[in-house]
Amino acid sequence: MNHSGAGDRPTLACANIGYQHRFDMQIREKIKTYKAAFLSGKAFKRMEKGDYRSAAIILRKICREIPNEENIEFLFYSLGQCHYKLGQLKTAIKWLSNSYDLYQKGIVTNTSLRYRRCYRDVVELYSKVLRISGNADTADKIINDLDFGS
Repeated sequence: MNHSGAGDRPTLACANIGYQHRFDMQIREKIKTYKAAFLSGKAFKRMEKGDYRSAAIILRKICREIPNEENIEFLFYSLGQCHYKLGQLKTAIKWLSNSYDLYQKGIVTNTSLRYRRCYRDVVELYSKVLRISGNADTADKIINDLDFGS
């Protein structure tokens, strides 16, 4: 009778498998982060060139494939910009509304100047698009409710 107890505890191989799985997950997350950064850069270059349709396609791909991207509110804002420039106001309002909602939640805890500037830009464009589309009352409410976490 073998009383070594080897069957009662995980072997080194099992521990290595668990470690390898965690390591693989970390690598996958890093790859997603780098992919999002690469694709974002590509989209922003296209926006600078005025190729808003192509930029919107790339930005939607990021939002679809990496929905928990750290700066998702900025990506939504950028999508709103693209659709505004393309004259697609309803779609622009959808993306800007999503961005606005996320910035509203984040402004309470994120006190960086960069974040606040982005929030201001979202509010300005969102209210502008709302006014153009005939929703001046909603635009006024957004401007009047402007809160920078103070």
